[in-house]
Amino acid sequence: MQKPLRNSLLAFVLLVGLLRCATTSLPKLSFPNVPELFAPATPREAYEKELRKTKLDQTEVGQAWRDAGERALSDSLTVGLPFRETGVFLAEAPLAHSYRVRVPAGRRLVVRVSTPPSDSAGRLFVDLFQIRENGKPKHLGFAKKGAALSCEVAEETTLLLRLQPELSTPGKVRAFTILLESQPLLSFPVTGRGYSSLISFWGAARDGGRRLHEGVDIAAPRGTPVLAAADGVVTQVTTNRLGGLVVYQQDTEHSMTLYYAHLHKQLARPGQRVRRGDTLGLVGNTGNAVTTGPHLHFGVYPNYQGAADPLPYVDPRGSQPAPVTANTRRLGGYMRTAPSWMALRKSPKTGALAGMNLPKNTVLRPLAATQGWYRVALPDGTLGYVQAAQLQALGRLRKQTFPVVQALLAAPEIPTDTLRSLTARQAVHVLGQFGGYEFVETLDKQNGWVKTTR
Repeated sequence: MQKPLRNSLLAFVLLVGLLRCATTSLPKLSFPNVPELFAPATPREAYEKELRKTKLDQTEVGQAWRDAGERALSDSLTVGLPFRETGVFLAEAPLAHSYRVRVPAGRRLVVRVSTPPSDSAGRLFVDLFQIRENGKPKHLGFAKKGAALSCEVAEETTLLLRLQPELSTPGKVRAFTILLESQPLLSFPVTGRGYSSLISFWGAARDGGRRLHEGVDIAAPRGTPVLAAADGVVTQVTTNRLGGLVVYQQDTEHSMTLYYAHLHKQLARPGQRVRRGDTLGLVGNTGNAVTTGPHLHFGVYPNYQGAADPLPYVDPRGSQPAPVTANTRRLGGYMRTAPSWMALRKSPKTGALAGMNLPKNTVLRPLAATQGWYRVALPDGTLGYVQAAQLQALGRLRKQTFPVVQALLAAPEIPTDTLRSLTARQAVHVLGQFGGYEFVETLDKQNGWVKTTR
C-alpha cells in the first residue's frame, strides 16, 4: 500500500491520476542507451523546468507535486488486462496515480486516456516505466496529446503507468477514464479463422510423449489461405519430414522467425518481402499430418531463444474490458464501510492480496471505479481497492457530546491542523471513524476529526 504525504486540508490527501491526453507509440521494450544530457525532455520534465523557472519548485505545493510523482513509482496497486477505470481528480493537493500491470510476452499494451470535452484544467503527464528485477523503474516513454501509448513486450514483464496532472486551481473536479488493452503482436495466420479454430496447443504430447508440441494447430478447410502474421522476408520455402510443405518467414519488426507447416501448396518464394496479411500458401495436411484433417501448424521462434508459445502472439480475445458497474456518482465523496470487517485489497478482484482489514464504519473516499470495485483512499492516504457493494453513504450514526474541550482536526493524528475547538458538552454528529479518531459534523455543518473518547 502506498502512504502519501498527509494533507492539512479538511479532506484527506487523495492520490489520484487524471487522464486527458493519449500518447506517442513505443516500438518495443528495448531502447538504446542515450546519454541523459542528450535525452529529449518529456512533457513532465518540461513542466518541472517551468516550476523551477518560476521558483514554484521551492514552495510547499511545488515540492509536494514533485514528491507525489516519485511516490507513485513505488505504488504496489496492480491491475489486470484488459482494464477500464473511471475516476475523478480533486485539486486539494498535488497528486499522482499509477497502474502496475503484468504484460505477457507476445502482447502489446495499449493505453488510452480520455477526459470530458469540456475539461480545460491543464495538462496531464502520462509516463510509462518498466519495473526491473531490482524493483527500480526504468522510464520507457511518454504520452503525446492525441495518440495512444503502446509498448510491445518481447518477454513477460511488469510495466507501471504514471499519471500526474499539472498543478490545478483548488476546488476543481476533473473526470477521467483510462483503458488498458492487451493486443497480439501478430495477425492470425489463417483467413477467416480465430481462437475457436485452434485444435492443439503449445506443450501437447507428441510421439507418445517423446516430444512436446512447439506451436499451435489451426483447423481450416483444405486450400484456405495461410497469411503472413507480420511484415518481413520469406527465408525458406522447403519440405521436411514433420512439417511437410513449409514456409519460414523472418519477422524483421519483432526479430523472430515464423514457421508455417503442413501446407497443401506453397505460394511464397525465398527472399520475397511480404506484408502482414499476404498469402504464403494454402492449408493442407502434408508431413506427419497426413492422417489428420487439414490444418496449419504455426510456430514462433524469437531469435536466439528457441521456440515460444505462439498463442499470446496471435490470440485476439480479451481486448475489451468489462464495463464499470460501481456508481460513479459517488466518486470524490465520503463513504464508510458497511460490514463488520472488510479487506482493503491491492487489486480489484476477490481473493487479491489484502493490505489491511477495515472495521465497520471506516471513513474513506472513492477515487475511481472499475467494474464493481472502487479505488479508495483512507484518511492517512493509504490506497487500495474495495468492493463497491460493501460501502454505504456517510450518514449520521449518533449524536455525541464531550465532557471537556476537544480539538476539531482537519486530519486524524495531526494535532497541529486544528480547525477549531469544541467546547465542553458541545454536541456533534458522528459520521464514521478511523484509527482512534471519529469523523464528525458540528451542528453548524463543519466536518472534522476528534480523538475517540469512548
